[in-house]
Amino acid sequence: MPVQKKKLRFAGNDLDVSGVSIKKATEPLGGCELEDGPTLRVLTRVEPSETIAAILQKIDASVTDPEMYDEDESHPTEDVVRGIKELVQRTEGLLPGERFPTAIVRPFDGSIRITWVKESGSVRLVYSENPVERYIFHEEVLGGRSNSSGIDPDPTPRSLASWLEWLNSR
Repeated sequence: MPVQKKKLRFAGNDLDVSGVSIKKATEPLGGCELEDGPTLRVLTRVEPSETIAAILQKIDASVTDPEMYDEDESHPTEDVVRGIKELVQRTEGLLPGERFPTAIVRPFDGSIRITWVKESGSVRLVYSENPVERYIFHEEVLGGRSNSSGIDPDPTPRSLASWLEWLNSR
């Protein structure tokens, strides 16, 4: 009986899979998800991320939670809440895949801070009533220690997207 050549089309390429046993995956591995293809399931790595809706919900939840404030601490004004939401919403379209890394949102003394953290670094957006006090802090971490850090004093959708892309590439 002649050997039948098997070909598989994957990512636009024909692959010779003669002699290869292909089994259907039934469960994802940790940190991965399964995607259904026409005849094969493909395993892809998934970085934790969230949608703009999730971040906006975190902003609303954090500013209305009394547990987030010290006694006599100033709460962010409606203008601060509206301003940071607008900045983040305008950033969404500039991010590849329009997905943000997982965010931690905290009000602090009248400002709102959104921090995106990975083992290799962090990006923090600080948005306050006074435009001079708004900034993006970014930090590279190597071996559990701060290696380099800096401040971008002009947080715009483009600068925030750029720093989030930097963090995602680490």
